[in-house]
Amino acid sequence: MAFVILRHGAMTVTMQHLFIRPRDGLLFYRRRVPTDVAAHFPGKTVRMVSLQTRDLLTAGKKLARLVATDDALWRSLRSPEASALGLTTEEVQAAGEALLRKLGMVPGGAYFDAMAHEGTRNPDLWDAFAHHLDVKHGAGPYKGVEGDRAAVMDPVDREAERLFKENPRKPRVLLSDARDLYLKHNTKGSTPKLKADTTRAVAALIAFRGDLPLEAYARQDALDLRDHLLAEGKNPNTVRRQLSPLLSVFKTAIDEHFLDIRNPFGSVKIASEDRDTLKRVPYTSDELCIIAKACRERGDDIRSIIALLSDTGARVAEIVGLRFEDVVMAAPAPFIHIREHGTVRTLKNANSVRRVPLVGEALWAAQRALEASGKVKDGKGWLWPRYASDVEIKATHASGAFNKWLRTLPGVSPDKTCHCFRHAMRDRLRVAHVPGDMQDAIGGWGEKTTGAKYGEGYKPETLAPYMAKIVAPPDAAS
Repeated sequence: MAFVILRHGAMTVTMQHLFIRPRDGLLFYRRRVPTDVAAHFPGKTVRMVSLQTRDLLTAGKKLARLVATDDALWRSLRSPEASALGLTTEEVQAAGEALLRKLGMVPGGAYFDAMAHEGTRNPDLWDAFAHHLDVKHGAGPYKGVEGDRAAVMDPVDREAERLFKENPRKPRVLLSDARDLYLKHNTKGSTPKLKADTTRAVAALIAFRGDLPLEAYARQDALDLRDHLLAEGKNPNTVRRQLSPLLSVFKTAIDEHFLDIRNPFGSVKIASEDRDTLKRVPYTSDELCIIAKACRERGDDIRSIIALLSDTGARVAEIVGLRFEDVVMAAPAPFIHIREHGTVRTLKNANSVRRVPLVGEALWAAQRALEASGKVKDGKGWLWPRYASDVEIKATHASGAFNKWLRTLPGVSPDKTCHCFRHAMRDRLRVAHVPGDMQDAIGGWGEKTTGAKYGEGYKPETLAPYMAKIVAPPDAAS
């Protein structure tokens, strides 16, 4: 039933599957389970999920995700593979396990018995299951014949039978199981971005092919999904970002469960991928001066972050994820300590951990940020709570806000972004003749050699004189 959200003359705007609770106005996703898949949802004829909001705009976004998820699940359950492989819902899987416990049977019981008796089936093992079918379905005398049993079994019965016959040491691994495994074992699995990116990529494959055991996916499925995403109008880099999580999800499950299959998403080629890559153009010295002046004129938190980006060459996430204790002013050379903080503040790689001297606009910005946050007595916590919290670091959100402002500055190219500060820093260090290994230490670039992994690396006071050379724009000083 459609919910009317707007009527204006002859125009009516409705939203499908939306239900409003009369007593408090809370919005729900309400949808009838289709008859042809209803057996997979025992005891349910309607799906009802609270959207936890009374706002129609927020509800609409959540509703769209739930509709897409259910459509993909139901499409998967209708597929020939689902019937052949006995695929079902998580609720039915749990019910199948509960049924075995109720009957005093254990997962893998039939498998281990067959192994012990060299493949000979022991009919006595199935007595409890046969009695259950007789009582539940009113079947005639149980004969132990597959065809007779299959005629009266529902999805819960079939799932219990599958679990009883399956080798529990090599359980069936569905794509959704592999997704959960990957997020569980990935050090960044609890971060909202990785979780969202992985969930989105897996949902696309499930919608396209179904939630199947990993061995059921073929190389052609990966290629077909690639072509499907390109046909939707996505550019090659976006398609790569969507396929990459699937490569990792499959790899984790294959390694963890020692599956004897090849990763279908390995080395998938995407035409024009390299040509589609946007080449970052560094800010010029004139543009850096314009940005520095504008930042000092405004002097707020956003401009402080941008100034830090300009004269440290750090990534946006590295700066917005700083804590008070990461800004060290009482030192021979003031610096920021870029490091991880739990599972919320993570870095791109091990080379990203570093101490970057504060010079020029970065030194001003750090002092400004500490002064503006002087109310924090213990000197701990997130430096910019607008973008950082104990839940997440909103680097993408911050980047969008910075780029929007930078485009408004006269004399600054609107095609450049805050990541261009990082490219500019590399050029400035080159022009200043800073040794390559020191450039890498400042920007967190490159792979460390075996020798470079020993010791603590360059101290801030060692790097500071080299950083000081780039305070005045290189080509202005030459």
